[in-house]
Amino acid sequence: MKFISSIIFTLLISSILVAQNRSIDFVDNDFAAAKAKAKQQNKLLFVDAYTTWCGPCKWMAANKFTNDTIADFYNEHFVSLKMDMEKGEGIEMAKTYGIRMYPTLLFLDAEGKVVHRNAGASRKTRGYIDFALKAMNPYERLSTFDQVWASGNTSPGFVKEYLKRLDEAGIRDNSDIIKAFYANLSDDDLTSEGTWYILYNFDRSIDSRGMVNLLSKKDDYATLYGQDKVDERLYNNYLDHLYSKVYAREFSMKEMELTMIDIKKKNIPYWQKIILLGDLAHLKKEKKFKDYCEVATEDIGEYFNEDADKLNEFAWNVFQWSKKKKEHEIALGWAKRALELEENAAILDTYANLLYKLGRKEEARTAQQKAIDRIKAEGDDAEDYQKTLDSFK
Repeated sequence: MKFISSIIFTLLISSILVAQNRSIDFVDNDFAAAKAKAKQQNKLLFVDAYTTWCGPCKWMAANKFTNDTIADFYNEHFVSLKMDMEKGEGIEMAKTYGIRMYPTLLFLDAEGKVVHRNAGASRKTRGYIDFALKAMNPYERLSTFDQVWASGNTSPGFVKEYLKRLDEAGIRDNSDIIKAFYANLSDDDLTSEGTWYILYNFDRSIDSRGMVNLLSKKDDYATLYGQDKVDERLYNNYLDHLYSKVYAREFSMKEMELTMIDIKKKNIPYWQKIILLGDLAHLKKEKKFKDYCEVATEDIGEYFNEDADKLNEFAWNVFQWSKKKKEHEIALGWAKRALELEENAAILDTYANLLYKLGRKEEARTAQQKAIDRIKAEGDDAEDYQKTLDSFK
């Protein structure tokens, strides 16, 4: 199927015109009409499930649904529907189809049953053709994998492909599948390459059989698959576990503190960073912004000096919440370091705002213009960045 998909895509690309002036022909917010049309034409129904506030949804509509290759393929093979998930019947559709990520792209049969789905806005034209081809192929679509799983198939090769499709679909609750997969493995099988692929890419728990084995034999796993990957999996899973305590609907300070103690006691890789992030998340949730800025400016530089995204996030938060010049200067240092690691529009925007707050107006305008130039070069909307520049009087 992969070979066939490559041939089809190559043929499609060869027919692209220089001008991109065609677009997907959507039925607008009328589910019943779209289903009737799909049934009449004996086609699958493609649904763009979007919200008005979703940036990637807007980008995809402007840049991919107007791409000739994508438009021609979808208009030939599908009836297409765009539905606002927060208005009219879209609200009920979001509940019916369990849509929690935007954009979500659904492929339905004429009766409205899901045969395939995908989440996110791919930047590659090929991505839209590839997941459409999967939807059209009865052996590749998600609904078929659901049926095979229900029949009791827990073989490593099948489970790997099934989890990949669920991940592409934005379905993150895979714990039952992971648990059933581990249940049939011998102790030796737990450290096999196939099992490691599933553990590393899809297991987000801390108490599954695979994760417990990883923690108890982390040196063995490190020898087989690399220390960095072992540390990454343990760090991310335990950080997510701590966040689940911080953001629990029925929050318990005792539960959060006991989780932090457990993380330290188990000597989880970079446990200091995990606990710091947990503390900051809790202060942010409680809107204790003064305390947040004090803790952040005291400790962030020690633990996150090589992480551009985190440095930018913390710098922006201090920009928003602090009233202290000293803290703004520290945050500016983080933004500057982030730019050394990875210069992008978002970091340039943070850097410019901090410069302006510190009274360095000309430098701020120069940095913000650079952010605008960068985001335009990336094909994204620069309107908000331009408004910021206009405010730099």
